[in-house]
Amino acid sequence: MGRYIRQTTKGNWNPDQLKNAVEAVKKGKKIRACAKKYKIPESTLRRRMKENNLDSPIMGVSTTFTPEQERIIVEYLKNVSGWFRGLNSIQCRKIAFDTAEKLKIKHKFNKKQKIAGKDWFCGFLKRNPDFSIRKPDVQSNEQFQQFYKKELNKFYHDLNLIIEKYEFSPDRIYNVQETEIYTVKVKENTGDKSLNSEVSWERANRTSVACATNAVGSFVPPMFVFPFEDKMQLMKISVPEDAVVECNSNGNVNEEMHLIWLKHFAEMVNPTRSDPVLLILNPHNAFQMQPLNATIFVPLKRAYYRECEAYMRNTGTKEIPVYKIADLFTKALDKTASIDKAIKGFKSTGIWPVNPLVLDIKKLNRCTKINIHSNAASDGNDSAGQRSSNSNSCDTSRTSSSSAEDIDTSESSDSSENSDQDSDLCENRYQTRTRCQKKRKYNC
Repeated sequence: MGRYIRQTTKGNWNPDQLKNAVEAVKKGKKIRACAKKYKIPESTLRRRMKENNLDSPIMGVSTTFTPEQERIIVEYLKNVSGWFRGLNSIQCRKIAFDTAEKLKIKHKFNKKQKIAGKDWFCGFLKRNPDFSIRKPDVQSNEQFQQFYKKELNKFYHDLNLIIEKYEFSPDRIYNVQETEIYTVKVKENTGDKSLNSEVSWERANRTSVACATNAVGSFVPPMFVFPFEDKMQLMKISVPEDAVVECNSNGNVNEEMHLIWLKHFAEMVNPTRSDPVLLILNPHNAFQMQPLNATIFVPLKRAYYRECEAYMRNTGTKEIPVYKIADLFTKALDKTASIDKAIKGFKSTGIWPVNPLVLDIKKLNRCTKINIHSNAASDGNDSAGQRSSNSNSCDTSRTSSSSAEDIDTSESSDSSENSDQDSDLCENRYQTRTRCQKKRKYNC
C-alpha cells in the first residue's frame, strides 16, 4: 500500500512553544500577539489555557504503544542483539504482538497469525532512528577475519565476565540444542552385503528433540515435539521417565514449545537467585559453537538409525510406529551420551574452560562465508522467513555469531578429520540450499 504523506501544517508546534506563549500571556501580553510570535493558532492557545493543558499536540491515528513502551522494546532488542541473538523483522513484529497482549493494550494486529503489521514496523523504525535492521554483506577474506575475530573476542569476554560475576561452577553451565530425527525403512535383498536405507516420512513430518547437558556431563531429560496434534496420548507410549512430549502442526520447537521446555528445564535443574544457571542457547548459525553439536549429535544420530534398523529387522516391519521414536532415541542417547563426550564438547568450543584461542579464524572463514551467502540468498524468500523465524537473521550481530562454526581441535589426532568433515558439511549445506532456491524460483 502507498505510504501516507502529510499534506497539512496543522499542529506544527511543540510543548515548549506553548509553555512560552502561556507564560507571556500571564505576564500581560495579548493572546493574539503571543500566538503569532510563537506560531500557535490563537484558538488553540485560548483552549489550552482554559483547559490548563500543556501537552504536545496529538495528530492523526494514535500509536499502539506509548513512547516509553517503545523505548522498552528497543532496549530489549538491543540487549538481545548484544547476546548474539539478533532478531529479524518478523521476530520483532511477533514480539510487538506478544507485548501488546501481555500488557492488555488495544491493538489492530493480526490475531490469527499473532504478528504486528508491516506498516507498524515501518513506523516503529521511523520513531526510533537509533534502531535499525541490517542485512549481512559479502566481504573479503581479510574483512571476515578481522570482523569475526573481534566478535569472537567480545563473546568470550562477555562469557568470562558472566562466569566470574556469578561464580558459575561447571555443573551450572548448560547448553541446549534442538535436532531433528526421522524414521527409516530398510530394504534388504538376498546376497547383498549392505543395507539400503531411506527416509520413510516426508521431511515435513519431522520430529524435533531438545537436548541439554552441562560441562560435567549431566544430561537433562529430552523434550520430543511431534507433528501430530491429535495424537498426544499415542505419542506418550514408551516415553522415558521425566521426558516431555508435545505436539504441534509441524514438529518444530517454536516459541510456545521453547517456553514449555524452559519450565521443564527449571524443574530438572532447580535454579535459584542464590544458585543461578548459565544456559547457552543456539543462534542457529554457529553449529560448531555448540558443545552438543561438536561431540554428541553426530554419533547420537548414527546410533538412533542403527536402533531403527535393528527394530525393523527384529519385528519384520517395514515402517516404525511413531510412538516408538522416543523409545528408540532414548536407547541411542543412553549408548552415546557419555560424560567424556560432554566435557570434550565444552572444551573443544572454548566455553569451559573459557578459551578463545581454541578457534582458528582462517579455518573458520570458509564455513562462515558459505553461511552468509546462503542467508543473504534466502533472506529474500518471505516463505522461508516465515517458515522458521529463527533460521535467518537480518542483524549483523546475529550473523557474527556464526564465526564460531569451525573449531580448531588440533590437540587430538582425530580432530583434524572432524574439521575437514565440518567444512565439507558446510559446502553440502550451501549446495543443497542453492538447489532448493533454484527449484522455488522456477517452480520445479
